[in-house]
Amino acid sequence: MTENSSSSDVGVFSIVDSTKFESWSALNDTIMGGSSKAFCKVTSEGLTLEGELVEEGGGFVSCRSQKIEPPLNLSSYSGFEL
Repeated sequence: MTENSSSSDVGVFSIVDSTKFESWSALNDTIMGGSSKAFCKVTSEGLTLEGELVEEGGGFVSCRSQKIEPPLNLSSYSGFEL
């Protein structure tokens, strides 16, 4: 994450500890009639998304988490990088 400032310094921190990825799940375009298939896999380095993306018809694959509690206060940042 990059804090709002005039300097070129970048503040970086982890939003989620890699051991907390067990509750994440895949969300694929099959919910809208697509045929992409992927799954989320927890590794020692974090979360991995593996599968097949079928672009025809605007396909997508993703991983999602449950709501982060408490919500993150990102008001001092201008953006973030995944």
